[in-house]
Amino acid sequence: MKGRSFLFSVLAFSILLEVVIIGMVFAKVGGERLPGQIVRLTLQVALIAWLYFGRSHAALFLLAGYHMLVGVLGFGSTAPQTWLTYLLIGYHIGMSPTLYFHHLFESEEED
Repeated sequence: MKGRSFLFSVLAFSILLEVVIIGMVFAKVGGERLPGQIVRLTLQVALIAWLYFGRSHAALFLLAGYHMLVGVLGFGSTAPQTWLTYLLIGYHIGMSPTLYFHHLFESEEED
């Protein structure tokens, strides 16, 4: 993980945010959407584990693509568009290039 602290800090924040969103949605609508959200969280954790243990560029690409897809699909959502919805859409779209180009934000340490 040496030299990739920015990347894994961003990924930890992403997982934390996802858990908070799952809790908020569960409190508002109950367990109706919980299975789909658990699948999304599991997918993210699996990709992060693949990235961490395998140092895979494919996992990084898939994770960035996942965030871009979720952000773009948020625009076409039929859910009421509130400031929180726009904030989450912006978060996902901003997360994608941040993950993919993390090396530009990292320090010059060797891995």
